Amino acid sequence: KYEDGPVAGATYALYAKEDILKDDGSIVYPAGTKIDEKTTGDDGTVKFTRKLPDKTDTTDLYLGTYYVQEISAPPGFTLDQTQHEVVLTWE
Repeated sequence: KYEDGPVAGATYALYAKEDILKDDGSIVYPAGTKIDEKTTGDDGTVKFTRKLPDKTDTTDLYLGTYYVQEISAPPGFTLDQTQHEVVLTWE
């Protein structure tokens, strides 16, 4: 979040940091795969999704380690190339 409020127009991508596995152990996303790409709205947020077999989107992601990286900054802003790690686990 920017110091003066949300920033619209930044594009972020979600990547698999490691092989992402289905419950049966098969690889659904090899490490390094870009899973989704979204641009922030007026509230400065994004919701990443994945495609289901019927081609609809779901926000239910497989457990594993991902990273989020900005891939396009809005005009007047500097691109943040930091990889922000996200770990999805059962709790």
